[in-house]
Amino acid sequence: MLGVGTSSPLAQDAAYRFRTVGLTTEAPLDPHIQHVTARLLHPGTACLAISHTGQTQETLASAAAAKQAGAETIALTSFYRSPLAKIVETCLVAGSRETKFRIEAMSSRIIHSTILDALYVAVCLANPERAQTTQQLTAEVLAEHRI
Repeated sequence: MLGVGTSSPLAQDAAYRFRTVGLTTEAPLDPHIQHVTARLLHPGTACLAISHTGQTQETLASAAAAKQAGAETIALTSFYRSPLAKIVETCLVAGSRETKFRIEAMSSRIIHSTILDALYVAVCLANPERAQTTQQLTAEVLAEHRI
């Protein structure tokens, strides 16, 4: 998973959620590590790049590296005609008008979070046995952290 700036928390959350249903996922925080990780992917893997504008240099470089490595590349962005949309094989476009009082995307982040939740449910439904098993293990581990 790729995402910098306000997209980074979305990538972190999605990577964690997908891991809890049995997928091996990573969402490095550092853009350089994202770039290296993306380039070390291989055919049969996927790279999801999240970027409101689809214009962030670090995300573009990492998405291009994942594509060069042979990974399936997917973007979640608010703009269909963004540079990121041109790099990836699959582009999920979901966005909304931002208010003029925000420096960074806010309403689009909510929409992107909703799309990621829908993808999470789709992964669960695609392999319910795996999802149930890994979710149970996750719940057991998390119970160890509760009082």
